[in-house]
Amino acid sequence: GEHFYTANGAERNMLVAKGWRYEGVGWIAPASSKTPVYRLYNRNAGDHHYTMNAAERNMLVAKGWRYEGIGWYS
Repeated sequence: GEHFYTANGAERNMLVAKGWRYEGVGWIAPASSKTPVYRLYNRNAGDHHYTMNAAERNMLVAKGWRYEGIGWYS
């Protein structure tokens, strides 16, 4: 019951090979932007969280979420 978003085609293909269902393109991020969308992972819940707010990213990391880098730019 979870949706996963990535701009990385290799990551998408790997997840499909592991049994995830590819649902198509969710949206197209701008070709150029200075606003990163940060990607975080909660190991306990198995959930990803995406945010453009660096303070929110830092707060979640302090609470144990794993920062996985910039998912894309928005």
